[in-house]
Amino acid sequence: MPQNNHSLWLNNETNWQPIDNNTDNSQPPALSSWLSDKSSLTVRLKQQCNSFNVKVLFEAPTLADHHEQTLILNNEHCWVREVYLHGDQTPWVFARSTMPFISGSDQLDNIQHLRSRPLGELLFSNPNLQIKGRFVAPIYGELQLSPMANSKQMKLWGRRTYYQLNELPIIVTEVFLPGFPAYDLTNE
Repeated sequence: MPQNNHSLWLNNETNWQPIDNNTDNSQPPALSSWLSDKSSLTVRLKQQCNSFNVKVLFEAPTLADHHEQTLILNNEHCWVREVYLHGDQTPWVFARSTMPFISGSDQLDNIQHLRSRPLGELLFSNPNLQIKGRFVAPIYGELQLSPMANSKQMKLWGRRTYYQLNELPIIVTEVFLPGFPAYDLTNE
């Protein structure tokens, strides 16, 4: 199975905590609403920019990380899609979607054929979508993750949501990158 560099970056070193139990007071106030919002991130990002697009980085069967495996019932063989969500030609969010690799699944088939369309449009248009859990974490080591990275490390923030679409569990990880406008608000 192919292995991608981005998933290696997010593997077991990220300490995902349930959002309701998150006691890390270093979370920037300007990012709090983004981390806890239960609506479509795609819709919200589109409202913040003049142009929005998705750049697909990786899309193939591969292994889930340890935390993803525990959420999707230890099914380590998964379909993984990794993208940048660009606002006004700047990568704002790195997103990773992980779901069990189940051949013949209509939902998985639809996801495999998204190409440069955002996953959020597909998920949030389905009335059967359920949020089963939300986690947040500070993220370090963006050098492998972000094209905006430089020599200084910046603490980034991410959220991981466990969705269920009909019977298909889907884990969506979203990391807000250095070019994301809310980080500018935290420095004012």
